[in-house]
Amino acid sequence: EIDGKQVGKIIDQILKSKSRTKIRDALIIRLLWDTGARVGEILKLTYKDSNLKDGIFVLRDTKGRETREAVCSMDTLEAIKMWIQYNITQEDDDPLFQNNNGESVTYSWISEVFRKQVELQKEKGIIPKNKRISLHSLRHGRTTQLLDNGIGLEIVGSYMGHKSIKTTMRYAHANARKNKQLKEIQR
Repeated sequence: EIDGKQVGKIIDQILKSKSRTKIRDALIIRLLWDTGARVGEILKLTYKDSNLKDGIFVLRDTKGRETREAVCSMDTLEAIKMWIQYNITQEDDDPLFQNNNGESVTYSWISEVFRKQVELQKEKGIIPKNKRISLHSLRHGRTTQLLDNGIGLEIVGSYMGHKSIKTTMRYAHANARKNKQLKEIQR
């Protein structure tokens, strides 16, 4: 699982790259972290799904087949608003995150961008070499972070679109959290 600090390092590294799409790619990863959404849910976002005033995004075609809402930080929202003004098309049904042809960014593209940055972070010793990190790890890390921040199981489960509270409870029993809580109890 990945934590917010590691995600920040990955985003910083993307922004330092020479890629013409570095800002867009960093924003996708930032929005994945903020929302805890699945990659496909973010890549399918259209303008009509995006409340760019309040930072609320309607996730459709979810794994659970239920539409749900997710939010992002105000910093992420401001960056998205600045970036999308350069999109080729901006109609209701157009993708929020577009490639050079105005089509949705592909999973394979953003996955490869992320994979390269994770490998770089492993080389630098920021992420342990034996740790398996994928784009989906952002979802797991965010779930854990929300629980660590004291947000209730039911709220986190609903927000993440978990069909069963048992799915959310798996994160609640993580060893790292247990060890952190033991230190809190000692005080």
